[in-house]
Amino acid sequence: MGTTKQRILVAPLDWGLGHASRCIPLIRKWLLEGHEVVLAADGRPAALLAKEFPSLTMLPLNGYHIRYSATLPLGISLLQQLPKFLRAIRQEKAWLHELLQTEKFDLIVADNRYGLHHPSTYNILITHQLFVQVPRSLFFLTSLIHTRMIRWIKRFDECWIPDEPGELSLSGALSQKGTLPANARFIGRLSRFPGPIQIAAPAYEHVILLSGPEPQRTLLENLLRQEAESLSTSTLIVQGRPELEEDFTRGHLRTVSHLDDTALASVLQHAQHITCRSGYSTLMDLLSLGCKATLIPTPGQTEQLYLAHRMKELYGWPVRYQG
Repeated sequence: MGTTKQRILVAPLDWGLGHASRCIPLIRKWLLEGHEVVLAADGRPAALLAKEFPSLTMLPLNGYHIRYSATLPLGISLLQQLPKFLRAIRQEKAWLHELLQTEKFDLIVADNRYGLHHPSTYNILITHQLFVQVPRSLFFLTSLIHTRMIRWIKRFDECWIPDEPGELSLSGALSQKGTLPANARFIGRLSRFPGPIQIAAPAYEHVILLSGPEPQRTLLENLLRQEAESLSTSTLIVQGRPELEEDFTRGHLRTVSHLDDTALASVLQHAQHITCRSGYSTLMDLLSLGCKATLIPTPGQTEQLYLAHRMKELYGWPVRYQG
């Protein structure tokens, strides 16, 4: 990016916390280089970034607000929400156009937000999914979805893939199933944890790390909480709800709504066992810390199912199913 001070707008998708968390190392880097960073988000991603960077300006930008169904197959649920998804892309594009009438940015970095690009700026898209794993119920739409995705990606000046290429890449077929667009490049894995953190911390035998859209986040919390309560193992549940300030203990089970990076890294490293979703950013964080986990992919979410099996194949991580 050179040495000239730039004004950078960073806007992550609100599909869980992973899109926001993997922007954290980039934001830290740009701040150290002396650039001005402005954030745009709402909901839990905004809460997470506000805790991490309380001095930065946070512009309110509506998320896509995708929800998983507790009863319908995920493919059908997402298909029903497709009009909302497309409308959100149009709305964020209009939001940016209006913003740029009064604000100037040199660089816009959009994590999986396909409407955030403009001719007056340099535009970067962050995504590890260039070849979407389509649910079986929507398999007939594979070609259409891929064509639309590539068309969206090509509207950006660059597409950054947070991974390394090759056989040991984390994203695997998600980023290397076919020919990449000319503007795409691998930038290496992104993690808010620069590596193992050696500090003292309370030791929990089991750490449950929750994330992802509702209601599946809550459904998994209830399932794992019930299991933990039936055992005598010292357990920490990290709810993945940075907008709250909960911290309570009942017997051998402690529940916290959120932990800062240092505290979270430390408890993960001290844990004898970790259970979590197989979200891409969660996996990057665990690999950065040298941790291993039991993975529970979100039911019907083909990307997480693929990533869970990839971690099992590459590293022997256990996989279980929510049912």
